[in-house]
Amino acid sequence: MFFNPISYILEENVGTARLKQSLDVLFKHLEQHTCLKFEKADNVNTKEDYHTIRIKYRDPGWCGIEEKYVGILRNQTYHEINLSWYCLDNWYIGRVLMHVFGLPHEMNRPDRDDFIYIFTHDKMWDDAFDQLSVMNYEFDDFQRDPNIPTILPLSADINPINFGKNRKYKDLTHPDEFPFTKFDLYKLIMLICRPTITSIMKGSITTG
Repeated sequence: MFFNPISYILEENVGTARLKQSLDVLFKHLEQHTCLKFEKADNVNTKEDYHTIRIKYRDPGWCGIEEKYVGILRNQTYHEINLSWYCLDNWYIGRVLMHVFGLPHEMNRPDRDDFIYIFTHDKMWDDAFDQLSVMNYEFDDFQRDPNIPTILPLSADINPINFGKNRKYKDLTHPDEFPFTKFDLYKLIMLICRPTITSIMKGSITTG
């Protein structure tokens, strides 16, 4: 069951102005283009009909979300996001938020083999495959051999070096640049909101 609004808690040591600014603009962007609403809280709301996201910052630390905190369409109403100094841009924070909401990586789609080839030996919906989705890994993530990619796109119109590199085209440290493609937002709406989506498919959503 999904409940609105979603509360979020910044731990006291989450003190970077850049992180707070990124969260503010990302939440506002999602509110503008989806049914999601957010409100800042000081403590975890223990009510069963309330979602809470705790945002933790550690330096040194790690970036990501544990599997148990993925997805809000179930009885799990408490979630934790872990961030550190090297993952404070809008792109990374946006991707982790999408995991909280229940979206998997784009290359986890069951039809992914129609679009990309995974070099497993070097690894460390009906809509078109979204090469710029925030839910993609980059072509060289987790590679063991720097000369061999871990992901190779199969479409001739996709430059392998650009695959998953949405950040390459945007300054995502800028508060007005957003990591989500219109298809990221469309999937989020279909997963959680399910309203009429005509305006989205006509391209009225802007993603920075």
